[in-house]
Order: sequence, then structure tokens, then C-alpha cells
Amino acid sequence: MRGEIISESKESHEDHVRADDLGEQLDSIIGETSSGMGALLSELLRRSLKSGISDIGKSLGLFAEEKAKEAVERQMPRITETANSVAESTSTRVVETATEEWTQKSEKQRQEIETKIQEAETTAIDRSRVHVDEVVSEVRQSINETQAAASQHYEASGQKLRKSGEGTANLEEDQRRIGRVESVL
Repeated sequence: MRGEIISESKESHEDHVRADDLGEQLDSIIGETSSGMGALLSELLRRSLKSGISDIGKSLGLFAEEKAKEAVERQMPRITETANSVAESTSTRVVETATEEWTQKSEKQRQEIETKIQEAETTAIDRSRVHVDEVVSEVRQSINETQAAASQHYEASGQKLRKSGEGTANLEEDQRRIGRVESVL
């Protein structure tokens, strides 16, 4: 047995020397293989990390979206109330603005109409005054002409009356004479 052990040990030493030679021979191949394995492991690790991170990113996106939806659903009554309040105040403001603009336009139109009415009244009054002045002038002229004609007729009538008065006086005188003559006769 002892021989066997030695022989085994010899063989083992020879195997070991041969194995060392084999290791030396395969060193470059082992180096390349280990580099390739390292690159392969590195790529495997990179891809695993990339897909893991992508999965985490998707999961975070879904989680954030879910949480945002939950927050919106929780806040929806307040959002609705605020939106209604804003809509109401906005509509009130719009109506007030429109009413104010309409009131201003109406007031402006009323003032324009009043101005036109005043101008028309002034024009009508001026025309009436001119017409009245013309009529009064014509009436005065007519009165003056009538007075002048009446004066002339009065004077003519006065002359006729005087003549007629003289004629009457002459007639009366003649009648008295006749009456005397008749009484004498």
C-alpha cells in the first residue's frame, strides 16, 4: 500500500505538473473566457437592472397615476364646489359688466335723443318765432294799411259830412226860407 500511495503520489504530482502546464497553456483562453463571461455577466446584469428599473418606472407611473386619481376623487366635491363658485361669480361678473355696458349705451342714446329733441325744439321754436314775426309784421302792415285807409275814408267821410252838413245846413236854411216865404204868403 505504501507503494501505491507513493505511486499515487507520484502520479498525482505528475498530474499536478501536467495540470499546471495545462493551466499555463489554457491561461489565455481562460482569460478570454473569463473576460467574455464578465462581459456576458455585465450585460446580463445591465439588462436585468434596465428591465428592473423600467418595471419600477412603470410601476411608479401606475402607482402615481392611481394615487393622483384617488386624490382627485377625494377632492372632487371640493373641486366641484369651487368650480361652481367660480362659474357663478364669473357669470355674475359677466352679467354685471353686460348690464353696465347696456346701461351706459342706453344713457348715451338717451342723452343723444334729448339733445336732438332740444335741437328740434329750438329749431321749431326759432322757425315758429320767424313765422310769427312774419305774420305779425304782415298783420301790422295790414293794420297800418287799414288804419291809413280808414283815416282816408274818415277824412273823406268827414268832408262828405261837412259838405253834407253844409248841404243840410243849406237845406235847412232853404227850408226856413221856404217856411218864411210860405208864411209870408
